[in-house]
Amino acid sequence: MNWYHNALTEIKSHLCAEDLPDAERQARCLAAIDGLHHLFHELLSELKIRDKWADLLCDIAPFSTGAVERSLKLEQEFRFSVSVDGWVIESGLCNASHIRHMTDEFWGHIAALATTGKASLNDSGILESSLVVRKLIQHKGSLVFSLARDYVLLMQGPQDSVNYPCGTLGDIQIVLPLETEESKVRKFFKDGLSGLYRANYLLHRSAYLEFKRFQKSKSTLV
Repeated sequence: MNWYHNALTEIKSHLCAEDLPDAERQARCLAAIDGLHHLFHELLSELKIRDKWADLLCDIAPFSTGAVERSLKLEQEFRFSVSVDGWVIESGLCNASHIRHMTDEFWGHIAALATTGKASLNDSGILESSLVVRKLIQHKGSLVFSLARDYVLLMQGPQDSVNYPCGTLGDIQIVLPLETEESKVRKFFKDGLSGLYRANYLLHRSAYLEFKRFQKSKSTLV
């Protein structure tokens, strides 16, 4: 199975506006998704990531096709896709309120993502509540700065009854040019998956340890 060829064939049919029978168009789309799905799980094995995964979901948009993989351990989705903008890997951050507990190990993974491709923080739910906030939000040149800034602004915003922020941080998206050769695209997906998964795992572990401490303190009061 040539995931690279199948994905390029699928997206080029959009770029060239090919007049294809519906059956052929569907076959190309499914071949691209299946190839990216198998690549994802191949890279999991190489990275020695142990997790259980939900059934494959298809991510189909007018100018983008991809595979959505959901971790049952982290309860977080990861997307491998190809679009008219390039090759894309994307994920949110689970338990984002625990960013305050993160060490340089976490921020090292985030910084490394910015060297993998063109990285950005998208669809953040931060409200432009003042002129100062609007000015801060305009600065998007650094993934690390964007994430730290939006986290601080999020935690200062409205919170629910258990003091969790009502908004979200959005997704981290990394893009590589479409014309990049296969070996470099594969490395892009491998490095991106490694950074996104391990950053999410650190947040998940922090939340899990906090829960265990809470359970322990609760049991001592009984």
